[in-house]
Amino acid sequence: MTTFLLAIYFTLMGGFMLLLGNSSIPQAVKESLPPEDLEMMQHELDSWRYVGQLVLLVMSFVLILWLMYG
Repeated sequence: MTTFLLAIYFTLMGGFMLLLGNSSIPQAVKESLPPEDLEMMQHELDSWRYVGQLVLLVMSFVLILWLMYG
């Protein structure tokens, strides 16, 4: 049961990271910050997206293994 809850938790966190990474920077923030800071913010959002994709990929792999051998 604990493993199942942990799998659900990681899947939800991966989805949240993917959602966060796909968000865009608001126009008001774009107008108020210098280009270097905007580039850094976009790079951080991209990093969240990549980590979310990786977590969901690993959880999909675990799910496939569980369905095959569990």
